[in-house]
Amino acid sequence: MFSHFHFLFVLFLCLSSIAIFSKPDSVSKKVHFSPQLQTDPRQNYLHAKSCLQP
Repeated sequence: MFSHFHFLFVLFLCLSSIAIFSKPDSVSKKVHFSPQLQTDPRQNYLHAKSCLQP
């Protein structure tokens, strides 16, 4: 079962990643961070899910 905070947390991660990738200049400046940014939301989602569900 998802809590309200967990939903907002995942939503914030999705919006932040979209905001980062929607700016071409910031992406070109931080190309070496792009693989990490693509995997971090998924890892944080699994981590938050495992913390909420024992």
